[in-house]
Amino acid sequence: HDPLIFKDNDKYFLLSTDLDLEGVQYSTSRDLLSWSKDKVLIRRIPKSIIEFAGNTRFWAPELVKRGNEYRLYVSSSSFGSQQSLISLFKSSNLDEDFQYVDNVVLSLDGSGIEEPNAIDANVVQDKNGQDFIIYGSFFGGIYIKPLDKNGSAKGCSKGIRIAGGLNTPVEGAYIKYSFRDNLYYLFLSYGSLTYNYNIRYATSNDIQGPYIDSRG
Repeated sequence: HDPLIFKDNDKYFLLSTDLDLEGVQYSTSRDLLSWSKDKVLIRRIPKSIIEFAGNTRFWAPELVKRGNEYRLYVSSSSFGSQQSLISLFKSSNLDEDFQYVDNVVLSLDGSGIEEPNAIDANVVQDKNGQDFIIYGSFFGGIYIKPLDKNGSAKGCSKGIRIAGGLNTPVEGAYIKYSFRDNLYYLFLSYGSLTYNYNIRYATSNDIQGPYIDSRG
């Protein structure tokens, strides 16, 4: 579930949600066909994360490189719960253990269908080089908020909602910028996990929306 392939020099790193391993699993490849055995990026999980989310198995990892620093964003929650948080870990080497920095976004169970669920992080730069985090699943929808130069959240706000809400079945958002079109493309997973899951997209001239699909 929730796969991510990250290329670093001539090596590919495959990360994903895994419910059998604690922390975050990864494997490596030179050709995208033959993969190493799974290893673990996070070996020491802060007690505060376990107590808040009740889980030692992280979901939907997001990995970006800024300068010489690798930044790993991971979600911790349980299925169907709004008691969730996205945490930031850092390392200067992908072959070393990532160290906990702080929590970037959190949400509380019972907050309701107007409030976000803090899972499924995507970190993307706008055309001016400003980092943003996109996150959310069902409940209050998909949100976007700016990050500071260290990769943490600016302020305590939840950000701006750009899709979904009122428990619309939407999650797993990704934004990609096209220099050719000067447009931001928002990709979303819609529907039930059991029978009609599908991917949709919408575009915007501004990374914070509004995003418009083919039906306006």
